[in-house]
Amino acid sequence: MLTPPLRPGAPFGPAAVLLAFVIWHLPALGLGLTADDLWWALSLHGGEHAAPFDLNYAVAEDFWRDRGVGFWWTSPDLRWTLARPLAGALFAAMIPVFDPRSWAWQGLGIVGTLGLVTASWPLFRRLLGDKTALLALALFAAHPAHLQLVWFVSTHHAWMGATPALLGLVAWIRWRGDGWAPGLWLAPLGVVVGLASSETALGVLPYAAAFEWVTRRPGWRGAIGGVGALFVAYTALHTALGFGVEGSALYLDPRVDPLGAAWGVLSRGPVLLFGAFAPLPADLWLTVPALRPVLVILGLGAAALVALGLRGAWPTLSQAHREAAQIGALGALLGLPLFTVSAPGGRLVLWMTLGSVMVLAVLFGRAWTLWRGAGERRALLLLSPLILGALGGALMIPPQLRVVAGVAEELRQAAEDSELPSPMPPDTFVLVLTLPDAGTALTLIPARLLAGGGAAPDRLIVLSASPTDHRLERLSDDTLTLSLASGRLWDQPMERLFLHPDDLHQRPTRWAREGLTVTRLDDDPDAGPKALSFTFDPPLSDRRWRVFTWADGALRSVDLPAPGQGLDLPWSPGPLPAPGGGPSER
Repeated sequence: MLTPPLRPGAPFGPAAVLLAFVIWHLPALGLGLTADDLWWALSLHGGEHAAPFDLNYAVAEDFWRDRGVGFWWTSPDLRWTLARPLAGALFAAMIPVFDPRSWAWQGLGIVGTLGLVTASWPLFRRLLGDKTALLALALFAAHPAHLQLVWFVSTHHAWMGATPALLGLVAWIRWRGDGWAPGLWLAPLGVVVGLASSETALGVLPYAAAFEWVTRRPGWRGAIGGVGALFVAYTALHTALGFGVEGSALYLDPRVDPLGAAWGVLSRGPVLLFGAFAPLPADLWLTVPALRPVLVILGLGAAALVALGLRGAWPTLSQAHREAAQIGALGALLGLPLFTVSAPGGRLVLWMTLGSVMVLAVLFGRAWTLWRGAGERRALLLLSPLILGALGGALMIPPQLRVVAGVAEELRQAAEDSELPSPMPPDTFVLVLTLPDAGTALTLIPARLLAGGGAAPDRLIVLSASPTDHRLERLSDDTLTLSLASGRLWDQPMERLFLHPDDLHQRPTRWAREGLTVTRLDDDPDAGPKALSFTFDPPLSDRRWRVFTWADGALRSVDLPAPGQGLDLPWSPGPLPAPGGGPSER
């Protein structure tokens, strides 16, 4: 059985939670555009998008020439084609109106994510009842999974897709559970509208299937079949229209590499579990690779604690709460294959969190009842790590936003201080020898180009973004070598975003790009390159070349040594914490 159909109730509790959500996320205001946001903004300035609906379409040449991402290892086969027409249209409409540093960007993120949290309330009330639903709403609102959706404009598509899809799930449950006739057409409508903004809307389908499996209402097999048919239809249309990400070692495409995608579920799935239950964001998988084994262990440990808690509380739970906990747990687990194809992060943990807070609300509420009624302290002791995790997650949201704001300001200052021409003169070739890390590389140059009106150089090549000292040797007029003092190229996950999987796994020794030939000089086939030779066409003596490197907190102009001579390029920190701590700790 489920809780009774929705009835009007006192709005004060939910209103207080939603108000707290807004206040808690106010430090995000003013962060402005960064990284991916700048890429899409540059594409609009470049004018290659005849219509805003294809905003999230890009191929290798777009990144090399127009987006400020000049990694030489960017795969010529890279295709970044994402079906997000409504989200793209909104972004395109805002670009001419708002400055890149306007409060409007994160203000929209707060309002949009608030709408998503609000849409979860009728779902929680329907499955959990008012008191437990309020606890679930508070847990959901306080979870750090929303951070990325608020401050990172390029993930606004997630709440744009998830909100109508979530309302569609509520309509589905009311139709199937209460016989509410409008739900028959409102449910698929919500999902379709969501999918017009983002593939994130697919995350609602596992919960619809879980509801049918757990409640076993008449026609449940056909209902699950309908959910599956919708997923298959979307996937087929998505593939037929050429959408998807190809040529990136960071993305796992089950159509191309089913074994790799299966391994992604096993290796990245526990990290999403960690993100669903823990006070720290799952984005640590991407930003601090050394923590990945710890995140996996913590994720499995959190899941084990929840399982033990459910097992102990099961005999004392009402039938409605048993069903709600099962729907939450099963929906989250069924969604794992959908959200392990990319790097774990807030937008991917979102749907896991929806299920986890339903389970936690049931457990926390029951533990509190047992403790107050029977003095059963073991229940609270068992769940204390999860309780502390939930509280910690809420308390860490403002500090995390302040850290992000500080980094964003440092990146903006570094872009302003850089000697890269702004605006970019025509007929210019830009060679960047080193940058402090991949994250800085993905933001600094696009920010500088955008500040100069969006004009891009005719050619942009970044040789290295590894956080270590480098040594450059000029062999001839057209050839130089670059060697890393420690570490390897492509050690950072963000470097692999533009790297072809074959380059990562098969370790080629030679790459050909337009006007550039790269040859690997070291002989370790089991790791990324450590020393490389670069041959340029036209030669580096051509007057069109402008050469820069990272020094003293900005991109500085540098003169190349004469043929036969060398140049030391010492590493210095950028605005972002260096993966591995920089050369002294690598």
